[in-house]
Amino acid sequence: IGVTLTSGGKPLDAEQNIGRFNPLPALTVVQPVPMRIFAKDALNTITDVIIYQHGVTSIKENAYALALSQIGAGMGAGKKVAVVVIDHPLHGERGYALSNSMATVTTSENPTPYLNLGYLTVARDNLKQSVADLLGLRLAIGLANTQGIGGQLGGAGLKVHFLGHSLGAITGANLLAVANQTTGSTLADALFKFDTGGLAMPGGGIAPLLLDSPSFGPTIKMSVLTAGSPELKAGFAAYEPNCKTVKATCFVNEFLP
Repeated sequence: IGVTLTSGGKPLDAEQNIGRFNPLPALTVVQPVPMRIFAKDALNTITDVIIYQHGVTSIKENAYALALSQIGAGMGAGKKVAVVVIDHPLHGERGYALSNSMATVTTSENPTPYLNLGYLTVARDNLKQSVADLLGLRLAIGLANTQGIGGQLGGAGLKVHFLGHSLGAITGANLLAVANQTTGSTLADALFKFDTGGLAMPGGGIAPLLLDSPSFGPTIKMSVLTAGSPELKAGFAAYEPNCKTVKATCFVNEFLP
């Protein structure tokens, strides 16, 4: 549901669908987002912060090895580096907290909560939420730095960088484009600006990218086809005990042929 935008006292879109005339979603709930900070030095002495965003089906804790290497590289360059990470929506702690059930967590065995193949507009909005969350994290870092004059995180001249992998790189491209646009206020710009950005293995044309993915393609094809055909779903349920491979691969390579 979009926010109410009017023209001449009348709603531009009475149904408030997200689209051309209602591009901004209405705020429905504010939730805390668990965060991890990796640092060797006291946070108020940090010179560089790296926001890292993981890929689809991953979790923020996968940043442990990366954080060590980035902090070590910073030490070699005379910098004090902190790596800050959060989960994508419906990943890690942010999936499990919804219902206390692993069924709501996006994992390699269950990639569909975030991708939401039954409602692709929701999948689209999950991408937008990922970007919004990263903007919020960047703002939090800016405020913790007391707008560049030194504070809880870093001192004056703190530099903030972004590094995204896979889905994190896809959302990161949008993040960097938005965050580095000027707002017309020097103070506001400083709260959101990224000094550098790195996008590792992103992708474009998301639909064919996923369909051709060896990891996710079989699951996506099975989910879409069985959702549209109760007969096909029932037929595969009867065939499933004969599967020689995992369920999704069996559906595509054994059952359909």
